[in-house]
Amino acid sequence: LADGDAYVQWVVGPSKVTPRDGRWPQVGATIAYEVRLGPLLLDNESVVRRCVEGSVLELEAKAGRLGTARIA
Repeated sequence: LADGDAYVQWVVGPSKVTPRDGRWPQVGATIAYEVRLGPLLLDNESVVRRCVEGSVLELEAKAGRLGTARIA
């Protein structure tokens, strides 16, 4: 997951990933992604909340009105 370009290969659901802000995986960096659920297309983003290179990567995945999820 530290490689933002490979995010779509490791995370179930996203069909397209685009860098948004900052340098992934630095704290505060974001990537935008699309999730397709049948005819629905949801645009969401993940934010790096904590990073210790080579050992820890903590993300916050935003899902609009559904809220957020912590990924650690």
